[in-house]
Amino acid sequence: MNKKFQYAVKQVSAAANKAAKGAGRLAKKGQEALDQRALQKELEQAQRQLGCAAYEALRAGRPLEGPAAEKYVQEIARLSAQLKQLRPDGEKINVCKKCGARIREDAMFCSGCGAKLG
Repeated sequence: MNKKFQYAVKQVSAAANKAAKGAGRLAKKGQEALDQRALQKELEQAQRQLGCAAYEALRAGRPLEGPAAEKYVQEIARLSAQLKQLRPDGEKINVCKKCGARIREDAMFCSGCGAKLG
């Protein structure tokens, strides 16, 4: 009986180690998705700010130029480069706007939170 118990302990230990490794990989993927979503939000904010600045300049009848415009352009370039590093193969990674989970391109609902997509 002692050998059976030791065998069972060994099997349970191996299963627990395998589960821990899988959980670690899943946590890493989740963190990558969160990082990507945060960068995407920053990029969208910088693009909106540039768009607002362009609108105000056009409304005032002046060209969009100067340090403010250049700041937004540089910020957009920086954030775009960081996003590209997160997905170096150029693959578009879709994430849920509600929870940040990665979603398939053809998905109608988020697999993380169930939110309707599109």
